[in-house]
Formats: sequence, C-alpha cells, structure tokens
Amino acid sequence: MLKKTLTQLVVVFVVGTAMIACDPNAPARPAAGSGGEPPAAPAPTPDPAPTSPEGEKRWTLGATDFGDDNAGIWGQTSNRSTPFSWDRITAGNVDSVSVTIGGQPLPLANRSYQPVFPADYSGAEWDLNADVTPGAVALVLTATDQQYDSDQVKSVTVTDGGSGYTSVPAVTFEPAPAGGTTATGTTALALSVGSVTVTTEGSGYTSVPAVTFEPAPAGGTTATGTAALTLNTVGSVTVTTAGSGYTTAPTVTFAAPASGTTATGTAALAARGVASVSLSNSGLCGGNMHVTFSAPPSGGTTATAVAVKSGLAVSSVSVINAGSGYTSAPTVTFACATAGGTNASGTAVLQSAGVASVSITTGGSGYTSAPAVTFGAAPSGGTTAVGTAVVSGRVTSVSITDAGSGYTSVPAVTFGAAPSGGTTAVGTAVVSGRVTSVSITDAGRGYVTVPAVTIAAPASGDTATAEAVMKQRGNTQADNLYWARQTLYGKELLIRLTE
Repeated sequence: MLKKTLTQLVVVFVVGTAMIACDPNAPARPAAGSGGEPPAAPAPTPDPAPTSPEGEKRWTLGATDFGDDNAGIWGQTSNRSTPFSWDRITAGNVDSVSVTIGGQPLPLANRSYQPVFPADYSGAEWDLNADVTPGAVALVLTATDQQYDSDQVKSVTVTDGGSGYTSVPAVTFEPAPAGGTTATGTTALALSVGSVTVTTEGSGYTSVPAVTFEPAPAGGTTATGTAALTLNTVGSVTVTTAGSGYTTAPTVTFAAPASGTTATGTAALAARGVASVSLSNSGLCGGNMHVTFSAPPSGGTTATAVAVKSGLAVSSVSVINAGSGYTSAPTVTFACATAGGTNASGTAVLQSAGVASVSITTGGSGYTSAPAVTFGAAPSGGTTAVGTAVVSGRVTSVSITDAGSGYTSVPAVTFGAAPSGGTTAVGTAVVSGRVTSVSITDAGRGYVTVPAVTIAAPASGDTATAEAVMKQRGNTQADNLYWARQTLYGKELLIRLTE
C-alpha cells in the first residue's frame, strides 16, 4: 500500500516561462529585479521545532538546505535539498504520506499576484515539489526566467569593426515607433599606424636611427617601428664579443656585396692586465714578502699583488689589481722585509687577449645591408670574437613592428638625429582604424523590436557593423531561486504518515 502511495506522490515539474495574469483589481506588485544579483534580504528567524508525535516528523528549514550560499545558485534553474529522512517515524499500517511547509501542502506555486506566503514581496516566480522516496523526502525548488527586453536600448555590440577609418564615423539607430523616441550614440575609433611616409631621407647615418611615435592616448598602445637605410659602405665594426686567448690579432673578413667591392679591415687586441703569477722559487722570509710589477706602456695602470705564505715560504701570489695596458708580461719582483731572508721569484701571466676594435682599411661599396663579419679563430682554449658591421646611408622606409592602438589622430614620427655633418630624416605616419564600441547617449523609448544600427562607411576600407542590445526587465532564474529560498527559510517542514 505504501509503495503505491509513494509512487503517486512523485511530482514531475516542467520548467516554462510563466506570464503573470493582468488582473486590474489585483494589488500592485513590487517591480521585478533588473537581472543582477538581488538585494540581500535577512532570513526569517526560525521558530523552535515542535515535538513530533508518533507518525510524523517536523523540521525547520535552514539557510543551507538548498545550497551552501547565495553564490551557489547563480546560473542554475533549480535547487534540490538533501533528503529529509523519516527513518525514526513509527506507525502501524501506513496508507499515505503528506508533506506541508508552513501549513501549505506541496506542491507550491508562487505564480499569482498574491504570493503563497505573505512574506514574499519580491515578485519572484518559483515552484516547490516534494520528491518522495521510501524513508525520505527531498524538496525540489524550481524557478523560471522572467526577463524580457524593455523598450529602451542598453548597449551596442560591434560585430565587425570595419577598417580604413581615419575619423570617427556617425552611428544611426532605426527610428522608434510612433510615440517613442529614437536612440542615439557615438562611436569610439581605435586608430593604428599602418605605415610611415619618409618625406626627408636625411644623410650621413652610420647606424640605423631610432624611430619614435607620439604616445597613444590613455588606454591605447604606442606604435613602434624600425628604420631601413639605403646602405653602401662599411663605416665601422662593433665588437659584440671580444673573444679570448688570442696571442696575435686575428684576421677580419667581410661578406661580399651582390655587386660592388668587399670591405676590408684589421683587428686590434685589447690591452691586458696581469691574471696570475707563476712561482719559480718560494724563498724564505720571516716577515712580509713584498710583490711589485713593472709598469705597462703609457696609458695603462700598474698591477698590484700580495704574497701568500705557508710558514716562511711563499706558497702563492694573490693579484689584487690586474692593471691594464700591458702588451707583454711585466717583470715581478719579490722583496723580503726581514734581514737575512731569501727572496722568492716568479713570472707574470697576462690575461687572455680579446679583440678590442677593428680598423676599416677599405669601406667597400654596393652594400644594401650590413655584411657579416668573421674573425679568425682563437687558439685552442680560447673563444672566437664576434662583431657586426656598421654602414653609412640614408633612411628610405620604416617597418612597422607594432601598429599600436587607440589613436584618435595621426601621431607624430621622430627619427634619431643624424651624426655631425648629416641631416636628420623626417616622416609622417599613415593611420587607419576600426570601430571598437558605440556609447549610448540616449537609450530612446518605445521600441517593440530591436532597432537596426548603422555605422557610416569610411572613405576606403570596410564598413563597421553593430547590433543593439536592449535593456532587460524582470527577474532571472537565479533571482527567483534566491527569493524563494529567502521566503522558505524558517518555515516548518512537516512529514506525516497516516493509516
């Protein structure tokens, strides 16, 4: 008998969009929400749970019976409670099970002007069913979506920004029906740099000059670019890696141009300092053993060091200052500060030599880009030098590496100054843009359908397109679930078994 009754009590609820009846005699219901998170409403204070007689069980619905918190319901269409168990209810021959909340039998439907519970004035629509299984009841709270488009424009979504705009285009909304007002708006245009026209090439550049664009307005990104030179002759070589271990200056080789003459040059090794001292005699000295080095050629600095002793003998020499400008190993002199001692002896070892510079003996001709520079290999144990050629010429173009964004007018372009005796290049930026957004200046009123949006075409390029988004009215499903839970908190749940 119980099994049959339980089967009959299972309620199937189909979610649908409910329309509130327009009863002119009904009391005015408060306005529905705007679709965002509803205002916080304090949960009613639960009544003390009464003592349950045999054959029934009572609970007071709490704040977590339909989820952990309010955030747990957003985006959902229903909440299901943890089953309320009646394992401890005892009765004789059970013929039926009844479920009520706050004295109202289930299912409940809050879909009229007068709510089921007077405390619910939210305008929410919801349904509550009892899902009955042997030994337990789960409450199923279901809500509909009441949102609908209003008669005003909320925003505009740009579906295609177009291209080639050099000024802000006009935006036009479809006229509102008779009695309404037509929406208006303004477009926002993000210009970016497409190219730079070199108006004065300049002259005398020995390296590629920097290109600087005027900063973009707040919220945009500044364009960047690199200049391209018309090149013909090698002016110098920048040593990027000096290498090490050279005992003589390495050869320097330049790649040949496609047509013209190949550049030539000679490398110069960097002046070195003292790396270490190799002892040939440790000497014997009861006091300090002084160490001195001979001076380097004019323009260098003399190395300094101290002797490290083990007992009376010198065990090593610690170089304090390597000095500079040595072209050959300096003489090392030891002097014992104590009478009767014997002086140590040794030889200085210079630091490993690297390339300091390259002298151009022939600049070559016909180069259209900087040629590769190759240095002769360092001896075993050393590292080979690396360098790049620097050529002279004039600016012919600018390669845009980042077009930037957010420009509302053509930015200024500045080239790095030419060396003394040359002239600085001059250029102007060429910009084009895309429509990024439309700001509503007047939402209009009286629209019964979504109005068309038209954006003016550019002089050349692709015309932008956009769609209007209407303001929303009414509660979302999440709103309605929230208000249903607020209404049900603190209500008494009664499960009664009867014969």
